[in-house]
Amino acid sequence: MRDYTALIETELERAEKKFPTYPTDIIHQVSIMNEEAGETIRAALMYTYENGSLDDIRTEIIQTAAMCLRWLRNNDQ
Repeated sequence: MRDYTALIETELERAEKKFPTYPTDIIHQVSIMNEEAGETIRAALMYTYENGSLDDIRTEIIQTAAMCLRWLRNNDQ
């Protein structure tokens, strides 16, 4: 079994380096996470109807989880 926690942390670090600024308003913050969730749905549709791969779904889920974690870290009070 893969260490998914490490993969999520690595993705979070990559995203923070690529996009060092983070929105201050909650709508845009959650929209970032939602964009990744939408890409996960697209990957699932591709898997189901167009011979897509589970790896693509896994990648998008890891990215979604990383954005959830980013939101939590930026809103930890």
